[in-house]
Amino acid sequence: MCFAAARRIPAGVSHATGWQRKEHFGKLAPMPKKSARKAGKARPSWERGYQSHGYWKGKERLGTVQLGERGAWDGRYRWQAGNRAGHTKTLGEAKRAVEETVLSLATQLPLFGDVDGD
Repeated sequence: MCFAAARRIPAGVSHATGWQRKEHFGKLAPMPKKSARKAGKARPSWERGYQSHGYWKGKERLGTVQLGERGAWDGRYRWQAGNRAGHTKTLGEAKRAVEETVLSLATQLPLFGDVDGD
């Protein structure tokens, strides 16, 4: 049996010199975890209001979903985003329509704008 096998060396200790990381550095603080998304880019979110829901990105309102008057509500959810509007039967459909419209408006190139910048 060799000498190293007979003598148990604890984890974190160098076999050659006997140097210990813990004694040299003391207690080490854990590394901070990196977040998956960048802090500068806020994602749009829904916010509930009185008889309406708003789709916000920071302080900018991107779209709305509104109900009719309380006594005369016809069962339709009216949505508006940018210069587009419509109505649906369910709140989920109306929110999805606003999100899709905002996404398409964000990626759409201007129709008559100057692409060259001239």
